[in-house]
Amino acid sequence: MYSGDRRLRGRTVGVLGLARTGAACVRFLADHGATVVALDSRPVDGLRQDSRDALSRAAFVAAPYGTLTDLPPIDLMVVSPGVPTDVPLLCQAWAAGVEVIGEVELAYRFCEAPICAVTGTCGKGTTVTSLGAMLSAAGIASTVAGNIGLPLIGQMDRSAQLDLVVAEISSFQLETTVHFHPHVAVLLNITEDHLERYPDFEAYAAAKRLIFRNQTARDFAILCVDDARVSAMADGLQAQVLRVALDDPGANGRLEDGALVLQLPGREAVTVAHRERLPLQGRHHLGNFLAAGLAALVCGVDPERIGPALAAYEPAPHLMTPVATVEGVTFVDDSKATNPASAIADLSGIAGPTIVIAGGKEKDTDFDEFGAALASRAKAVILMGECAARIEAAVGVAALCHRVASMQEAVQLAFGLAQPGDTVALCPACSSLDMFESYARRGEVFALAVRSLGAQRA
Repeated sequence: MYSGDRRLRGRTVGVLGLARTGAACVRFLADHGATVVALDSRPVDGLRQDSRDALSRAAFVAAPYGTLTDLPPIDLMVVSPGVPTDVPLLCQAWAAGVEVIGEVELAYRFCEAPICAVTGTCGKGTTVTSLGAMLSAAGIASTVAGNIGLPLIGQMDRSAQLDLVVAEISSFQLETTVHFHPHVAVLLNITEDHLERYPDFEAYAAAKRLIFRNQTARDFAILCVDDARVSAMADGLQAQVLRVALDDPGANGRLEDGALVLQLPGREAVTVAHRERLPLQGRHHLGNFLAAGLAALVCGVDPERIGPALAAYEPAPHLMTPVATVEGVTFVDDSKATNPASAIADLSGIAGPTIVIAGGKEKDTDFDEFGAALASRAKAVILMGECAARIEAAVGVAALCHRVASMQEAVQLAFGLAQPGDTVALCPACSSLDMFESYARRGEVFALAVRSLGAQRA
């Protein structure tokens, strides 16, 4: 736990970025006696309603903000994860000697419970929520928060009553950590993503590695070493390293004859679940469940509780979610697959002929592997959004690809191309923000279009 100065009363704290996380920071800081300066690049009327409500707690609001000299003297700047660290205002703050931290670092400084933090390009949400289910089944008081959509800072006032805080942490959040020190740190994978924010892939990978920076020999680092980049990070870590590798009989988390097997150092191996009883079947999901299971064992969960918790686990919305079957054609919402690696992995778990709806906002991602997977796997590819042309080029088979302007058009066209027994999967491999406010809204619009189709056909 943090041993430094936690005092906020009497300090002037800037909060830069007033979306959900920034609004939660404003409320927490004001509740703890800080004078809050609320800052955003957008005007107030462009903010969400809950953000506008939080502004009543701030002593000074600049939205849109100008330069540091236009603001009251600031002692500490808390930056939201959506704000790049090279924006001029932050550069001015650093130059003036202002301490700049992120919401995760602020939360850590006030956290009274051990933290299990999970990062990776894909699978973070599944890992933290399945771990939360295991902890709940074992009667261990915990919360699941962070990048999953529930700001970590909003859980800190009750952290003294918890046995464990489970945190999904993004690379953006790790960039602005200083002392953040999870007792258990999990790294699932590192594949190309968010290259619109980072100068290159190595910078993105380096941000992920920050999750281990402050760990000691009393802590645990869980690494899914089937990913070669993750495996390369195992050497030199201070924490005790536990490895997940599906087909390695020496790994701490592994697959044996279709069963999930866990083994902590110096202990006997335990079989916790059989693959066919799990709610998600792709190999990457098995790795997520194994990582969560190892974290659960380290945190005191009885192995006998893990299997039932996994069998009863309900995946997050928009993750390989069946929507409806219309005249024998099954529609699946995988809007949560916002990068190529997630999309490829999820498509591998679908049996039979598949029509894929893909595309979305540009993130400077390499689509070559995704395009090759579509070319070999998909019966047809329906493309929309900013990245449609790039994905079509990566597929390399013009006859396979179709362009549409809306989700409704995509669903209608997919149904027209499908036959009974086929699957139509919304598997975008891209962010939603060119056409939708969130991946969740994209999935909702897909489901509405499918249900409208079903009503028409009925």
